[in-house]
Amino acid sequence: MWGLSNQLVLYYGLFSTFLFYQQYHERTFQGASQSLRTALRASITFWFVAGLGFLVVYAFVRTLWGGVKLFLIGLLFVLVFSVAERAITRSQFFGVVLSALGFVGLPICFVLMIRAV
Repeated sequence: MWGLSNQLVLYYGLFSTFLFYQQYHERTFQGASQSLRTALRASITFWFVAGLGFLVVYAFVRTLWGGVKLFLIGLLFVLVFSVAERAITRSQFFGVVLSALGFVGLPICFVLMIRAV
């Protein structure tokens, strides 16, 4: 897809989606556990920096446009998942599940993204 491997597109798209839902969950957080909120913030900060670093390195090692394309594909994945969430359910359950899965999914996707390059 657009000169990028399908595996890289899939893994980066999922990475972006997990990160988006963690950010969304942290913004709308209403839980009583402040330690969960702190864990969310730490995860968001770490994986945002890691994802940004990946895009920068990918842009320098491969092509600048490859990094831009990956960023746009990540936005597309987030848009598709957000629309699907709104169409499937009116509750926040789907988003909370994706946010929780992000604690496991983000490191797995990151490692797979690196291996797919």
